[in-house]
Order: sequence, then structure tokens, then C-alpha cells
Amino acid sequence: MTFYIFRCSKDRSLYGATDEPSGVKLPKDACSGDWELQRKVQESRIGFSATKAEQDIQKQGYYLFRAGVKAEVGVIAKPPAARKK
Repeated sequence: MTFYIFRCSKDRSLYGATDEPSGVKLPKDACSGDWELQRKVQESRIGFSATKAEQDIQKQGYYLFRAGVKAEVGVIAKPPAARKK
């Protein structure tokens, strides 16, 4: 199956996948902005469950998911060579 991946313009971690390129099947109430087409991908090159996505797309026309990078804040110590003696 070919998936068309969209990202919400107001919530950059919210993505939607559907089986058509216009995005008309994506729920308008899930994204307070616009759905922006990001890419077209084949089933073997996606970063989510293709089986679950296919089931949701066949049932409701779309599959929603979140993606992002979790960052941890901390202090990085200077390496020993950079410390004053």
C-alpha cells in the first residue's frame, strides 16, 4: 500500500496517513491548522505499524500518529583536558 503522510501546521508532532494525496479524508477537527503533505511512502519504508494504519484507513479513511524527538535537559561536564589545573 502507498501512504500519503501529512503533518498538522499548528501541531508539528501530529501526523496523519491516508491512501490518497489530497488529504480530504483527514479529520479537520484533529488539526487546528492545515494538513500539509509531507511525503508519499511505500509500506516497507514507514516508521509506524503498516497493519494498524491500513486497518484504520480502510475503516475511517485515515490513521493519526505523533512523532517527535524527546529531549533531556542536563549539564554536560567539561572533559578533563579542558579543566583548569
